[in-house]
Amino acid sequence: MSATTTTTTTPALGTLRFRGHDVRYRREGSGPPMVFLHNGGTSHRIWEPLLERYRVDHDVIAVDFLGFGASDRPDVEYSLDLYAELLDALIDELGLDDVTLVGNCMGAATVLREAAQRPERVRAVVAINVLTDATADRGVLRPLLALARRSERASRALATVAGRLPTPRPVARALARRTYFSRPERVDPELVDHLGEANRDPDQTRVLMSLGRRIDSFAPRPRPVGAPPLCVIWGAENRVLPEGDSRALRTLLAPEREVVIDDGGHLVMLERPEAVAEAIDGFLNGLA
Repeated sequence: MSATTTTTTTPALGTLRFRGHDVRYRREGSGPPMVFLHNGGTSHRIWEPLLERYRVDHDVIAVDFLGFGASDRPDVEYSLDLYAELLDALIDELGLDDVTLVGNCMGAATVLREAAQRPERVRAVVAINVLTDATADRGVLRPLLALARRSERASRALATVAGRLPTPRPVARALARRTYFSRPERVDPELVDHLGEANRDPDQTRVLMSLGRRIDSFAPRPRPVGAPPLCVIWGAENRVLPEGDSRALRTLLAPEREVVIDDGGHLVMLERPEAVAEAIDGFLNGLA
């Protein structure tokens, strides 16, 4: 598996009808089920190297959250509660059982919530760069988060301005490189361009601002007694959710396995896919 390799033939996306809106997901392979959930501002494509690895012997499902990727972007309030309900509906719709949940940032918070609420259906949880109100408060997106928290009117106005004056493509690509990666040259340029283009979408800006207004819904909770086994992974060079500010959260979560990956940013699964897969494999093999 290489950090610069992408899937040559992409399977057609499935559709989950959720609250009257279309949520798209990619599904392939066969075997024990694994569900992958991305962070805000991206799509299921951040998992491409890991999907290639795990589709060989797993039933892999990678979701575009409502508001992102190929899914609908309705004008609703976005929160962790909404996404936990969405994940629950997806597991029901696909008839999954004993599932391994893997999430990054917002996706990590979602899989932790699902495991706490429905532990009987979850085999294990891999939470990468976990978003909480506290971990988000020291990263590069703090100014936008502060604006969203301070004023719904101001955050909606910013989204409107973004629609009228979209970020130039070269600027959007440079921002994606700077925000998500420590060494973006290790990542397929087409994927970097994809991430930059996504951040030019004014509807996505509106969704992100809505999430910022509801950041308190991501407040961390201690893992309940009887929760499924947990592996926490962090990119050491994460600018969005700095690794140094995550230590109190990691103590609170008390994971069975904890891995900090050197020289990896917020999208460590694209920069260091081999290291992330090694951490996941070690964790899952230990359960077996």
